[in-house]
Amino acid sequence: MTNDTRYANQRHLSRINIEAAWAVSTGEGITIAVLDGGIHPHPDLAANLLPGWCVITESATFSVVDEHSTACAGIAAAVTNNNLGHAGVAPDAKILPIRVRTTSSTAPTRIIQGLVKAAEM
Repeated sequence: MTNDTRYANQRHLSRINIEAAWAVSTGEGITIAVLDGGIHPHPDLAANLLPGWCVITESATFSVVDEHSTACAGIAAAVTNNNLGHAGVAPDAKILPIRVRTTSSTAPTRIIQGLVKAAEM
């Protein structure tokens, strides 16, 4: 059991028996690339967030399109047992944000470029 304030509302974690899974692995040593619209520097993610890349501008500096990819990153790897928000499935994994999406679309070639960049990083 964790002390994360919204853990009780995360029913998906009990459905996958997350506490038994955490006894085996918490994702330490794993990097999860989130290919989407960029990730906000949320306090529940800060310890796990790596510097990212924007395929659209080909730079490490980019703005975030919306909250979708931040939410996805939190489900995957929010820091757990920190008395904040949610618990992540892999709370010790690192998060690599790769922005491939504009406000309106994601070209398939950008996704491929994002996958290649994530592998390189």
